[in-house]
Amino acid sequence: MKKIIITIAFMGLFLAGCGSFQAYQPQTQQGNILQAHEVNQLQLGMSQQAVVNLLGEPVLNDVLSKNLWTYAYTKRHGHTTFKKDLVLHFKDGQLVKVDKDLKSKPVKEPKPIKEAKTKK
Repeated sequence: MKKIIITIAFMGLFLAGCGSFQAYQPQTQQGNILQAHEVNQLQLGMSQQAVVNLLGEPVLNDVLSKNLWTYAYTKRHGHTTFKKDLVLHFKDGQLVKVDKDLKSKPVKEPKPIKEAKTKK
């Protein structure tokens, strides 16, 4: 009887510790990692090839327009995701506009969808 009580107490303590345990979540980076000194070297009138030589190939290419390149970067740390974007506009193969949003800003994570309970 004493053995059963000790086993139940041990299992209770063990399971109580599992409730406060959080699994390790590694930092995840995706997309183009751009350096500020590289982005600052962009100049209007640059050719598309010169931009590729400077920044590399963009992660996102607009399939409807070859003149819009998006360099996107996301970094996830725990439950927080940060996003940066650099959008380049070309006309006749020359850079005509640069949209910078390089300040790291948190992005709200979508909440998981709860399954609907069905009545029987």
